This record gives sequence, C-alpha cells and structure tokens, in this order.
Amino acid sequence: VWMATKSIYWPQTENKVDVYGYYPYMDLISVDEQPFSVALDQSTSREGDVLGGYEASDLLWAKSSGITKENGTVELSYKHIMSKLLIKLVKGPEYSGDFPDISGLYIHNVVPTAIVDLTNGSVVKDMYGEETTIKAKRVDDGTFEAIIVPQRVESSKPLVELISYGVSYLMESSFYFRNGKVHMLELTINGNPDQISVE
Repeated sequence: VWMATKSIYWPQTENKVDVYGYYPYMDLISVDEQPFSVALDQSTSREGDVLGGYEASDLLWAKSSGITKENGTVELSYKHIMSKLLIKLVKGPEYSGDFPDISGLYIHNVVPTAIVDLTNGSVVKDMYGEETTIKAKRVDDGTFEAIIVPQRVESSKPLVELISYGVSYLMESSFYFRNGKVHMLELTINGNPDQISVE
C-alpha cells in the first residue's frame, strides 16, 4: 500500500482528466519525454528510504483516462515497462556439487538511459546514451536478475560476464530486450569449479 504524502484535489471545472502513476518517484521534467536511468549496480539493497539498485530501476507505470470527480476512486493498474533479464545457472551433465563461488555477474554493452512517454507508457533507449556495464542482483546461488532499458544488443559484443574464483567468463550474443518482458537466459556450467565453462 502506498500512502500519498500530500492530497491532490479535483479541478473546479467539470472537465475530464487523465491520471498517471509511476514508481519509483522522480521529479518530472516532461510528461512525454521524461529521462530515466537504470542503476549500474543493481545488487545494492534498500537502506531506509533509499531504494536498492534493482527496485530503483524497475519502472512501473499506470494510466486512467477521461476521469471525472463523479467516478469516485481512481483505479490505476501498474505494469512494468522496462525489460528484465533473468539469468539461471544450470548444472551440466558432468557437474556435481554446489554452484561455484560467483563474485559477480555483469551485463555488458547496454545503454542505461531512456526516454519515457508517460502519456502511453512507451520507453525508448536514449539515442545519445553511452553503452556501459550493469551489475546484476543475486536472487539465490544460481539465479541473477537485472532491469535493462529496452534495446537491441549486437552479437559481436560481449553480453554476459560471470566472474568465479577470479576468472572471468564472457558470453557473446545478440539480444533484443523488449518492453515489459522477462527474458530468461540459461548458463550451463560443466566440469568442476576449477574448470568452469559457460555456454
């Protein structure tokens, strides 16, 4: 349940209004061209009122159109409008035991900045944004997740990096991150922890 910090009053006229909702909170610069950025380190946790990196990146949006005072309560159904990458580690046929010690999982060559149109919930990659690296959030020993700005990543560039026992393993792949979608990627680990390979 979210409680408003201040009351919003209906306009004195009988005109219909459109009501928008979004989370997390940000100061609006423009309703139809609002800048937004996902966190580069999404592994951080919430501290008091400061959101963790993953939660601060997961932009929610809702809209109710043509509302009047007589409608009463305004209902807003929120939806996720960014893209989510869910990465699962899978044990190969020759792998036994627990997952190896993983110090970090990173998504490379993605633009973290976007332009959001709150009138329709659309998100586009900032055409002037620079590609960078995002550190994913660990869900459990074999699962990581990250919020990505919707975009296409070319196949000639590294996409995912897994760091284990001080060794870095890179996977190249083309990928199309779509609005409001969860994309699952499985990384198969073969052999023992000293001979890890990623497919």
